[in-house]
Amino acid sequence: MALFADTDLFVFLATVAQILILGPMQLRRNLRPLPRSFAVESVPDESLTEGQRKYFKDYDEKLARLNYWPVYTYRASGFSPNLLRSYANPMEPVRCVLMIVEVSTNVNGLKSTAHSSTLEFFSYFTDETVLVTRNMKLKSVFEEPPYRITQECPRVTDPAELRRRHMSKLQELNRVAKPAASDPAAINKEFQYGHERFCGYQVQRGNLKPDSSANWLQMTGKVHWRGIMNFLNPFVQRFAFSRFIPAALLGIAIPALASLFGASAVARLAPSFTMRPDALQNLIALASYMIAGAAIGFCLEKNSFLWSFIFTYLAVGVVLGFHPNPLPYGTIGALVAHVVAQRARSSRLILQPNVVRKPAVAGATAGK
Repeated sequence: MALFADTDLFVFLATVAQILILGPMQLRRNLRPLPRSFAVESVPDESLTEGQRKYFKDYDEKLARLNYWPVYTYRASGFSPNLLRSYANPMEPVRCVLMIVEVSTNVNGLKSTAHSSTLEFFSYFTDETVLVTRNMKLKSVFEEPPYRITQECPRVTDPAELRRRHMSKLQELNRVAKPAASDPAAINKEFQYGHERFCGYQVQRGNLKPDSSANWLQMTGKVHWRGIMNFLNPFVQRFAFSRFIPAALLGIAIPALASLFGASAVARLAPSFTMRPDALQNLIALASYMIAGAAIGFCLEKNSFLWSFIFTYLAVGVVLGFHPNPLPYGTIGALVAHVVAQRARSSRLILQPNVVRKPAVAGATAGK
């Protein structure tokens, strides 16, 4: 009976149960299959929007200081709106790729759009292995191929530091590297080869399977379950400490302080209000959870449902003790966190913010 008296805990467990039960079915319906071969579309600079040009310009300037210059901007035509720009340094056997991703989803009427980018340095060797150094923040739902040596650097945002790590590993491996692809035809060929090789390995591992036409590859239940586990794992997202610490402090401190000092505040404020003292105390508590949720959503932007529960329910419960509450303060705070996070993400969309798209899958990057 305590479970049903504690509304926040009940809502959280019911939501997790719904995800586990209905999640695989929704993923099978919403996730697009992968084509066996990509049709690569060149994207000329004049077709870019002002926001896209500004976004690329920032990276162009940073990479130019490393003597890396943009040579090709492209996308997988007819499959994904993700934009890719390749950079080359004529003095190094390394190609750099910036990939911009926007994903829109609609789950049970709850719409969410996320924007992210991944910077990737990679080198192909004559033994057909490839070294990849990237700052992808999402954990891939696919298995890492044995021919790929991947350095995950999710908190590295400086291209110079990412390149330094790549060059250090390149020197450590001491393998013969192939010249980097530096023109559209060579980049298209390398991009296509990497995709087909990556997909072939995933088929061997049971993560992809051909459909009836044999032109498309469907994701299997193994991939769906990894995606669900990633969603339920708040630590899959690698947050910068400069954003995580304020979210934790505000998400815990605001509801805790409101609970500790709410009674004394009500005693001072009650004479000025016509509402009952218990109603006023509930209003103060509700406001504190909504402010905490807004802080969590603004600082973290992703996994706001999980982090709101962790901070405002579990952490506050550890500080003050767990007391069943029939009012869903934490749930309301989590909804506020979602709305604030969605607005923060939407303000920075640079691809096609008005089009609702089916989600792409993390892991389908350029350096396969």
